[in-house]
Amino acid sequence: MKELLRRLYSGAILVIWIILPYALLQAIEIREVWWLEQTLFDRWIGIHFNAVWVYFSFYFLLAFAGLAPERRVYLQYLYAVGWTTMAAHMIFLMIPSGLSRDAIEMQGAPQLYQWLVEYDKPRNVFPSLHVALSVLAGMALQRSCRFSSFVKVLVWAWVSGIVWSTVALGQHVIYDGILGALIAVVTWWVVGRYATSLHPE
Repeated sequence: MKELLRRLYSGAILVIWIILPYALLQAIEIREVWWLEQTLFDRWIGIHFNAVWVYFSFYFLLAFAGLAPERRVYLQYLYAVGWTTMAAHMIFLMIPSGLSRDAIEMQGAPQLYQWLVEYDKPRNVFPSLHVALSVLAGMALQRSCRFSSFVKVLVWAWVSGIVWSTVALGQHVIYDGILGALIAVVTWWVVGRYATSLHPE
């Protein structure tokens, strides 16, 4: 029970660490926004409003990765999420980027997507924090000894679905996802090599 409470507490702190700067950076602009253009790949995927359900399942994936693995994996995940988020926020601040939604026809869009559009401005696009944190969750669950190979395959299918949803909703272009995944992998490796040795099992 004590370990569960620890994880819930640290998870709550991490949520604030992720969301508060993200929200502030949607209102703060120190230089002109770099508006991204869709690639051929992004246009080929197109807009699929039902992807919003996969997109929001991201939060369940992060929670699962935070609660289910053993302590050593959880600590690596915790630190990696913190550093990855900070790196993304610094890029958002120094190189503000956006992706216009003007070409998206909102008629018939699910209420959840309309809520997303209303409260999440088309800013903080490059890199995709959604992709970065999903990849970190996938790596944490992959490293855990508590899950079978079958479950791990399902987890990576889930991560892939979330990556697809970021493009299918017009939230990101493919380059955002690639950089987000790259930051996640590098941070996971660095944290795994140095930080978790401070907190042995």
